[in-house]
Amino acid sequence: MKFRDFLKHRLFYTIIYFGGISLAFIVMCLTIKISKVTIPAGNIIYVYGIAVVFYMIFMTYEHFKKSY
Repeated sequence: MKFRDFLKHRLFYTIIYFGGISLAFIVMCLTIKISKVTIPAGNIIYVYGIAVVFYMIFMTYEHFKKSY
């Protein structure tokens, strides 16, 4: 199975994964907004970047595990 086909089969998992990360980030932002502290935009990009990297590592591992 090709990697793209594998990701298409895992579309719901992908939506849930990034939805959960987004929800956690929204809660964090609301908490910080109540405390009147600002978050630099670079930190926001960094958080999502780390999440994407870990997601791709996990999906690659799952793909190879399923292929062999």
